[in-house]
Amino acid sequence: MTGRPPGTFESRSVRTTVADAHGAPFPELVRREVWFIEPTDAALVLGSAQRLSTVDLGEVARRGLRVVRRRSGGGAVVVEPGSSTWFDVWLPGDDPLFEHDVSLSAHWLGQVMVEALDRVGVAAQRVTTDPAGGSAERSRWAPLVCFAGASGGEVLLDGRKAVGISQRRTRAGARFQVNVLHHFDAEATASLFALDPADRQDLADHLDRSVAAVPVERSAVQEAIGEVLSTR
Repeated sequence: MTGRPPGTFESRSVRTTVADAHGAPFPELVRREVWFIEPTDAALVLGSAQRLSTVDLGEVARRGLRVVRRRSGGGAVVVEPGSSTWFDVWLPGDDPLFEHDVSLSAHWLGQVMVEALDRVGVAAQRVTTDPAGGSAERSRWAPLVCFAGASGGEVLLDGRKAVGISQRRTRAGARFQVNVLHHFDAEATASLFALDPADRQDLADHLDRSVAAVPVERSAVQEAIGEVLSTR
């Protein structure tokens, strides 16, 4: 541990394509940074192990989306300009916030989001793998769509997922990728996958019940995130 004092996250604003944002190399030396990313295009972002065959490429093309693969795990996420607050947090491996237990490693960041949303008047709950405080929420659709399930550290509004967190780790540290939804269309999301009509409707119904959008301007949420991170 370095004993690094709080308030040392360097903030960057990054305006780039979805592919270039996800393709940023993992540095040999990781520093405490937060990147607020403004995508210049729209994409369906697949998890690192997700098969392309799960995607309806015709519908993706009709919607004007690109297919991009990230290096972290989990299900797919639709990224479109203005639809979410997207930020990446870089954390060195010797940082006091770095948790070696992967099942717990995003909990501190989920707490940051709970506090940030509280600052903008939104009551949120962090998912925890601690049996005393609840457990991760899974569904049959979680491997396909990120927001169809919730893992430790992710954030809910009245039991519905609003903040997704994925991560990639090396010996140098971790890169957490966070997506805070402001707009979400369950039917449109379900239509992007190669499913039979009954399964597609089941996915849409599940997403409609399980996903929430944060009803606050992105700029206000971003400012609150920066304020809370400055206390860590």
